[in-house]
Amino acid sequence: MKTILPSIFKNTIAVTLFFVTALLTTSVSAQTNPELVFQNPSRISGSNGADGAVYRFSAINSTHNALVKIVGRSSASVRMNDIDLSSSGYNNAFQPRVEYTGNSGGASWWMEFEISFVNNTTQALQVIPGFKATIIDNDGDNGH
Repeated sequence: MKTILPSIFKNTIAVTLFFVTALLTTSVSAQTNPELVFQNPSRISGSNGADGAVYRFSAINSTHNALVKIVGRSSASVRMNDIDLSSSGYNNAFQPRVEYTGNSGGASWWMEFEISFVNNTTQALQVIPGFKATIIDNDGDNGH
């Protein structure tokens, strides 16, 4: 059986849906991405700077640790000097110092990292809905 609602009910339903949608959108957009603190890492597996090496950054926030794994690199000429450069930049940031030791004449090179977030007491994998990221000196020429 088909029911036909009077127009006042149709408008009320539409207005109610609009306000619920606006409320949900406002709630979601009002959430801010937390600042994560990447300091004092420790290597927990693998050889320092090698593919497969995993580093733990403890207490990146009040409930999480970060596990950073070197997944790969474009060539053997790509080397990680430091998993977290703390002598310059922004101390709370994840700042790996990577260099290319080969002939740099137009070379395209990279190092890939995988970051997993874990509960800082149980080490169970966790989801962090978002965080801020910035890249500095991505051409690898040490600021020149």
